[in-house]
Amino acid sequence: MLNRRLLRLDSDGLTVVADLSKMTLYPCNDMVVDSQGRVYIGSFGFDFYGKKPFNPADIILITPDGNSRIIANQMAFPNGMVITPNERTLIVGESFGACLSAFDVGPDGSLTGRRVWAKLQGAIPD
Repeated sequence: MLNRRLLRLDSDGLTVVADLSKMTLYPCNDMVVDSQGRVYIGSFGFDFYGKKPFNPADIILITPDGNSRIIANQMAFPNGMVITPNERTLIVGESFGACLSAFDVGPDGSLTGRRVWAKLQGAIPD
């Protein structure tokens, strides 16, 4: 999280799958993995612990071979993600947006069709 790296633990120990430090300046956050081994991971977007002003964040896709790319931006602190059983929709809590947002998941793992899945007035989804 703080080192902005995705690690894998197997019988050989810990292995760095992806170094995300060039994609986000701030801590990584919650993630979800699909059945193809693709990882969707959010980031803070700002210095939360230093009590700095809010700044939108990204969702990063990491493929099983370790390639990574930003696939969604302008997220209000992406937090808590789930992929529906049919793997066609990713739902993510936006803690500073008081909502759950949904995306259509493409065959390559890309996210499109961003929409509010549920408004959560006064809540901080996590």
